[in-house]
Amino acid sequence: MPELIRFHLDEPIDRAIAVALRKRDINVTRTQQMSLTGSSDIVQLGFCCQTSRVMVSTDTNFLALVRTRVDHPGFIYASKHRRTLGEIIDFLVLVHQTLAPEEMHNHIEFA
Repeated sequence: MPELIRFHLDEPIDRAIAVALRKRDINVTRTQQMSLTGSSDIVQLGFCCQTSRVMVSTDTNFLALVRTRVDHPGFIYASKHRRTLGEIIDFLVLVHQTLAPEEMHNHIEFA
């Protein structure tokens, strides 16, 4: 069985997104669940690198960080002002179904 993308949701990402992804058997963690609440973006990204998880965030500062970082498992910027929760969920499901972890490596997607 091929390896599948695993996600990590940043603190401001709505919990409903994690619930919806888990209902679809998608492996996802949340900042709060991993005791990373209040951690810096560098610490969050370090967690994603150690656990090979694509970070999903609405934080433009995080977006700037991954643009300068040479190596990361992937990043998805989810604009909470331009997309509904349902659209973000659909986008994450699509990424999960169509891309392999190596295709997301050092890659940024915009939801």
